[in-house]
Amino acid sequence: MRTRMRIGRSIIPSLLTAVAMLSGFTNAYAAGAPGEGAEATIEPVPAVILRAASGSTIPFRTENGEGAPTETRSVPHLVLHRNGALTDQDERTLIVEVTGIQVPPPGVTVTLTVETQHGDPDPIDEFASERTERSEHPFGQRGPERRIPVWREARWIANTSGVAQMRARAIFKHAFDATVTSDGATIATPTDYFRYDVDVTAPGRDLRGFARAPSGSGSAPLQIGADHAFLMENQHVARLPDVQEATAGAAPDELIIYYADMFPFRKNPYDRTTWLARKDVPGYVHNALAPRMVEAFRVQTNEWGFPWYPAWTSYRLEAGAERLSVALADGRTWYHGPAPVRGHSGISINVMGVDNAAYDTLVDGLMSTFHHELFHHLQRNISQNESGSGFVAGPGGAWEFFSEGTAVLASSVGQPNLQFKGAERAYVANANDFLGAGGLGSGLNESYTDVSPYNAAIYWRFLYEQCGRAEDGTLDAATGMAFIRRVLTILYSGDVVDITTSTDLVGALPEILDRALSGSRCPFDTHAESLTAFSRAIYGLRVEGGRCATLSVPIGCGLYDPHALYADPGIETVIYSGEDREHAGKIASSFGIDFVHVTLGRAANGRPLRLEFHRPPGTAAQFAIQVRELKNPNEGLRLQPASTEATGRRILETRSTTGELSYVIPAVDRTAYDRLGLIITRVDASERLDSVGEYTVVLRPNESNLVVCAPLSPTHC
Repeated sequence: MRTRMRIGRSIIPSLLTAVAMLSGFTNAYAAGAPGEGAEATIEPVPAVILRAASGSTIPFRTENGEGAPTETRSVPHLVLHRNGALTDQDERTLIVEVTGIQVPPPGVTVTLTVETQHGDPDPIDEFASERTERSEHPFGQRGPERRIPVWREARWIANTSGVAQMRARAIFKHAFDATVTSDGATIATPTDYFRYDVDVTAPGRDLRGFARAPSGSGSAPLQIGADHAFLMENQHVARLPDVQEATAGAAPDELIIYYADMFPFRKNPYDRTTWLARKDVPGYVHNALAPRMVEAFRVQTNEWGFPWYPAWTSYRLEAGAERLSVALADGRTWYHGPAPVRGHSGISINVMGVDNAAYDTLVDGLMSTFHHELFHHLQRNISQNESGSGFVAGPGGAWEFFSEGTAVLASSVGQPNLQFKGAERAYVANANDFLGAGGLGSGLNESYTDVSPYNAAIYWRFLYEQCGRAEDGTLDAATGMAFIRRVLTILYSGDVVDITTSTDLVGALPEILDRALSGSRCPFDTHAESLTAFSRAIYGLRVEGGRCATLSVPIGCGLYDPHALYADPGIETVIYSGEDREHAGKIASSFGIDFVHVTLGRAANGRPLRLEFHRPPGTAAQFAIQVRELKNPNEGLRLQPASTEATGRRILETRSTTGELSYVIPAVDRTAYDRLGLIITRVDASERLDSVGEYTVVLRPNESNLVVCAPLSPTHC
């Protein structure tokens, strides 16, 4: 018999009815004494059946549907409150039927106990903690699990026949109310998944094998129980505003939010002052969260210019064709689908995720995720309209560079102030991962098939900012997002690639961007041009004035970064003092970026300098190289653009057929600049043909006759 945790809470039954009956009895055959013959015993198997009075069920999967083995089943689905009011009684009534009960004389007691699956999220003292199922989630200090009992009832089934009877049945029925009495206090009825125990006891009998139990052996119960036996939740339904739609009725009409107050709502699981009390959860959802979600829906549709099409259907079809649904989950329990670590396109949002700690309020953190996941619906909307497929990421997530990258962008556009006030917030955190912050590796020189698609948001943010400029230099969200919509429409139309079957992200990306940029308001016309400008903007993070302090983008800055949160990109350094020097490098992946600083020593001052860029003959890699003349006024300060850049920056770009660049400085002037910044961008899509991407930078006095050796042409050395 499994160990059971008994909790000192008393339940005063309300709205309870129970029926216990003996039906269809047959005589049981008792086992004989030792040494005697015994007839076979036919014993029924006790079973417990649960159902909602409304007949409603909902799918549930153990272990959040992850790993193996997992169990999938349908469980009764109850709704306690909708928009703060009790639902109709059938929606909150549970019926429990226990069948196959064995009843020896004089009878048995059948006891049903129903309690929350999870522990009470409200702490009771400094040692209290309510989540003990998984030790890897150290949410506060640990303490005993404090499940809340919501229903306990015992019924006596009499047997006066003198012989054991079988196949008795007990039916329990309970309509949950707004409150329940616990520990002598009346509290709000919790909403959660629920578990049950059924105990069958008989005086002086061991019902685990009562026919063989000796007389006077005491009372040992037959015990049946189950976890996650049914779900009772709250719901909030909000009317969505009239928005842009291709035809009348195409847009969703309602937003429905599913939530349970036993899921802890916490901005920071390690800071108890940020924990929301269970009793405050309904008002929080209704008054703080739902209005912000409705407004985000309006903004993404109307202000960004993403109309809804008749082909759109919700990811979560249980909500209905015209409803947008949100499940507020705990991050580890299956709830209207798999619970996410942070969020998923369902829309499901983790209300106790650590990521929320980076924001000033829990609402801000949850809305960051909501903007992201809502944008997946807009992607699906375009995909369903263009191709009918509804796929946004393709097989194995091959196209998440688009779907996830632009969804992270959506959070930064939807929360333009919030996302740029903390380095750990969703957009900046992903962008810095791309830049290689914290020694985590960099996406600058990693294949787009391997780089985290969330980190690609920095490229989409760059395009949004560059393509969204008005004539006066201000950033217009509608214009910037119009370009993103243009890209997604081309992607999902299937004119360039069928993402339902293809996984060739690297091969198709240039043509998709070429088509989107052609004829656009962007300051570049091709994917390759956008890449070189993107590389220059990233390098600009190291240069004074390279970060845009306002959304009114001045000439010369690259990326909006009002609080200097972007990490400095990694860089290699070569010292040149007038002698011949070589620097060998590799960009193995298409669209990769290298940054090289050439520090000009005192001996180079006044002397001519010739910079050459070479790649091995016959290789597929193509490069664009940009050169900046910079001054380092003091160690630790940001590089200053050379004075010659004030009226026209000396940046040279080339992508010749031979891949060579020759850049000549007639006489190095260290008073104006003391280093060269080399921005090297691989612009081809041929990483499969050339997975090395070798190049060599040669530095020499203009009059030098240096012969360049391997890896260029070793036979000449």
